[in-house]
Amino acid sequence: MTLHGINSSTRAWEALGYLDGPPTRVSASAPVAPVALWHFDRDLADEIGGYTLAVTAGTIKYVPVYPGLYGAFIDNDTYLTAISTPAGLRITGDKTITILGSVHEFPAASSSRGVLVGLSSTSSTEANNTLYSLGIYEGGTYWRSEHGSSVSDTAELQGKPQLHTLSVWTVRISSGALTVWVDGFLQAGPSSAITTPTGGNTAAFVVGAEAGGTLQSCSTMLSLAVYDSALSDADILSQAQAC
Repeated sequence: MTLHGINSSTRAWEALGYLDGPPTRVSASAPVAPVALWHFDRDLADEIGGYTLAVTAGTIKYVPVYPGLYGAFIDNDTYLTAISTPAGLRITGDKTITILGSVHEFPAASSSRGVLVGLSSTSSTEANNTLYSLGIYEGGTYWRSEHGSSVSDTAELQGKPQLHTLSVWTVRISSGALTVWVDGFLQAGPSSAITTPTGGNTAAFVVGAEAGGTLQSCSTMLSLAVYDSALSDADILSQAQAC
């Protein structure tokens, strides 16, 4: 974002620093269609797969980010859960998660990280395995999944979006390796390959925490997209530029 002088001919989005036009949301079709997409435009509906979210704890607040453009402020007392069984979100292979928004808190340690999104459970059987959990802390991005009977696999990378800054944050798992992208540019990775997750048939899709309300995060989300494939480098850049 580039700031510049403001005068009587300055357009509204230019005054806010968006020189290429007003901000938009993650596309439902380009570069590829996600399996689920939430725009948080004063509702919790999934634009693609029908996985509407519901407030499980706390209170969601819709806040204006730009005139006519709202996001969901999800504080660390609030988290959301998909109402229906998220069969299409039980992704064990390659995947990409994109969040358009801003993070408002970086916990100091990975053990107290804030989880933005994941498919997880409070039980310790293989059917309840965590298939993915995307967290953030002062040191960077933290990814966790499970295989077997709740055997935990993790990856940590230093890349992460800036605090309180509207960004397109993309996390990709390709052949088990994690990479982190901000505004279309690679920030960290790839990590060492982690074991492919298994089970998770009865796990829940949760936004703002892990299941049961642990590891809650604090963010404002304008869009959240989940893909059942590893987007290419070019697609990640194209997606960010479109926002």
